[in-house]
Amino acid sequence: MGMWVPLVMMAASAAYSAYSGAEQARAQNKALEYNAQAMQQNAENARYEASYARAQAMRNANRKQLETGVLIGAQRAKMGASGVVVDSGSFMDLLQNTAAEGATEAMSMIHEGDVAAWRHEVRSGQYGGEANMLLSSKQDPNAVLAGGLLQGAAKTTMAAYGGGMS
Repeated sequence: MGMWVPLVMMAASAAYSAYSGAEQARAQNKALEYNAQAMQQNAENARYEASYARAQAMRNANRKQLETGVLIGAQRAKMGASGVVVDSGSFMDLLQNTAAEGATEAMSMIHEGDVAAWRHEVRSGQYGGEANMLLSSKQDPNAVLAGGLLQGAAKTTMAAYGGGMS
């Protein structure tokens, strides 16, 4: 009867070890879920920043177009006050160049906003991928428990029958 005590102790130790493994898996899963949720929030924030970058670029471009319109009006008024015909010659060239520069700067602002938005969207995708990766690395606590119990049962059986105890 005394030789079965070590086997019972071995089985009990295996059961406790399996339970501890399952609890550890549960704790790790909670940490993974928390971190994944943080990554998903970061992804949402990056999408918001992309939208904001585009909207800000449009506001800047619109403001530049208004400034250009005001500048062209001031140039026309100044030239007109001097008594020159403003719709021809070098004065017309100056007005057209001013309009072209304003339009170019406005388009550049929109492009810069699109590039910034694209960077935020890429980052959002990266955060989303990290969140999915974290969630995919979760362990099933029941599988950990079952695996630990089976491993313990195998070791106990080997000790009882394969280790020379009778």
